[in-house]
Amino acid sequence: MCSSDLLCLMNLVWAGFVTIARAEQTTVTFRAEDGWPLMGTLHMPDKKSDRPIPGVVLMAEPEWIVRSTFDAEDRGPALAKKFGVAALSLDMRGSGGSLGSQYFATFSPADMEKLQMDVRAAIKFLSSQANVDPNRIGVLGAGDGAKYALLESMENPAVQALALVSGAFDEKAMNYLRRGKELPMFFVAAKDDPDSFRESAGAFSLSKSKHSDFYAAAKGHGTVIFSHEEGLVDKVMAWFAETLQGLGTEKLITMNTPDGWTLYGKLRLPD
Repeated sequence: MCSSDLLCLMNLVWAGFVTIARAEQTTVTFRAEDGWPLMGTLHMPDKKSDRPIPGVVLMAEPEWIVRSTFDAEDRGPALAKKFGVAALSLDMRGSGGSLGSQYFATFSPADMEKLQMDVRAAIKFLSSQANVDPNRIGVLGAGDGAKYALLESMENPAVQALALVSGAFDEKAMNYLRRGKELPMFFVAAKDDPDSFRESAGAFSLSKSKHSDFYAAAKGHGTVIFSHEEGLVDKVMAWFAETLQGLGTEKLITMNTPDGWTLYGKLRLPD
């Protein structure tokens, strides 16, 4: 027997997703590589593009905020409708629809490290959707989730843009930034949250991309900052769209030289 309707639903779904239709958004479920059941909301543009489109994973702050904060019209739906970018909002393990068998508040340090699996699973799920370009994925992480969004994004070649809100970055994360790839990053932190402001500023200073940005908010923590800063949500969503769409669509090509050599390359076509 299941202890709740939610757990019953999760136990029925091992891979892929089930859908609960609602306008242009779809509730989806899938699993992390260790089997933890995850729930999200998939937002897709109304009109199908004749080319693959970018996608963005929007991760709610574990324990504090559920994914519905990203299902508001100016967030996930705006990416899909206004910018033509697919979006997947996600409840991370131990929270919201991804509660599973254990509350986030009871997680051990070892349990916390598994949040990176959630990021990886969400990227994989979004990348697998029809018409989504698996080579142009963005990720937004907030609070405790920001560190794991950073770690996975620096390892995962699919991720081409990263936004981090009120992040806390340990030495491992900072070393990833020092040695990692040139990845456009958008940092957001509030002045009244001195620890995350200091760590976010330090992380921003290590970014190698000229397209990285830092927004100093007046107050708040995590996605709550969006409620205090008028226009900030639009700025972040537009940044994702501009950064990912600006990459163009990647296509593998081959060509032959007059002397018989076969050459392989990658061709990028503008959106």
